[in-house]
Amino acid sequence: MKNIALLFLAALMGLAGFARDKGKVAKYQKILVLAKVEQPGIKKQFEDAMVKSLKDKGYHAIPSYANITADDLTSAEKLSARADSLQIDALLAYTVLGVETTVKNTPQVSANVGVPVRIGFMSVYVGGSVPLGGGPKQEKTVRVKAGFYNQKNSPEPSWSMELTGSLSNGTDAVVYDFVKKSAKALFKQKVL
Repeated sequence: MKNIALLFLAALMGLAGFARDKGKVAKYQKILVLAKVEQPGIKKQFEDAMVKSLKDKGYHAIPSYANITADDLTSAEKLSARADSLQIDALLAYTVLGVETTVKNTPQVSANVGVPVRIGFMSVYVGGSVPLGGGPKQEKTVRVKAGFYNQKNSPEPSWSMELTGSLSNGTDAVVYDFVKKSAKALFKQKVL
């Protein structure tokens, strides 16, 4: 996956130039959204959510899964030609930095059940303890880096942000949380 980003960056740097107007960055003509995720379903969900967020703000954005083929990624020249044909002038890339699993101990809750039994002159309770919940639980946390590339001749993003989220509520929740946070930061920091 890292090679894909490097190939794309090489293609992006090979573009003729970016629109600038007296020191201000012009509205980008087309932004490519790339989620470097192994699972195709999550990649599509991530890219579609960010494309929608950018389109809602008036930007023309496209997802990489629908526009960049495996053949485009075989060489920098092919990728550069594809980027030129798509007229891409900026890239918003999401890179998974890692998924960490931690074990958290939560208070264990149990119910004690006892039935009084009379044995001769003695009375005893027969029963046991039934666990209801709690104990050790695994929690997965994912770390993602968002990077906005818009400068020719620079392999580094002009803007980046690290995002961390729990996968306990599923991938849908964390994807939409990352999209919301990164879009808000891009507009608040006047990157877009």
